[in-house]
Amino acid sequence: CIRDRRDAALRAALNRYEFDAVGLSELNVLWHRVDKSERIPERTFGWGRTFRQTTTYFRAWNSTSPHQFGGVSLWSMGHLATRWMQDDSDRRGLGRWTSTLYRGVGNVRLRYVAAYCPNSSVTGAETVWSQHKSFFMSKFMGIDPIDVFYADLCKDVKGWVASGEQVVLMLDLNDDIRTSCFTQEMEKLGLIQLLGKRHGNDNLPCSFIRGSQPLDGLYVSPLFQDCACGYLPFDIFDHRPVWIDI
Repeated sequence: CIRDRRDAALRAALNRYEFDAVGLSELNVLWHRVDKSERIPERTFGWGRTFRQTTTYFRAWNSTSPHQFGGVSLWSMGHLATRWMQDDSDRRGLGRWTSTLYRGVGNVRLRYVAAYCPNSSVTGAETVWSQHKSFFMSKFMGIDPIDVFYADLCKDVKGWVASGEQVVLMLDLNDDIRTSCFTQEMEKLGLIQLLGKRHGNDNLPCSFIRGSQPLDGLYVSPLFQDCACGYLPFDIFDHRPVWIDI
């Protein structure tokens, strides 16, 4: 089946590139509606590496179907998994981002974040944007889910930076990372749009297989501004995975 082929391809990529951490977005599963054997820990059991995994999604979405657009997951593997301190997720419970805090060398505190921003250009009652819009309307909040995503994530980033953490934010922004106001807000908070800095904005490829712009980005603390980074090919997913070597 398609799921088994993707699992096998992902496992092969993890072994080939020897990643220490992986962020995944648009998992498109309402996880409490699927059998335990179909969940991430069970599906990755026996892959041959130590895993810590944190997954979040819009749990309050009222559906009997196991399919749900959105959701993110962050995996820590091997030696990095032994440096785990804590996991945190989108405080509104919308499944927009999840993060893991690690204790690094010299007691440096390192936070990886995997995030997914809603896409307002995709129509339908069950899209991520529509799910979040419905949530806000239920609370009599007539606000745009994208604006709230920006504001809420900026608030969290500001807190992480203020507490002395070193941040690596990986996300599908669903907007051009070169020109988005989100990039400007990250820069105000001290994070660097690393792909553009290292390769030049004009040299960034499209990151969605049916798109024309770089929608997937890396935002990092200045400590990591000289780290190698880039995009991988469209081997497994319809988005190019971003990578960074820390």
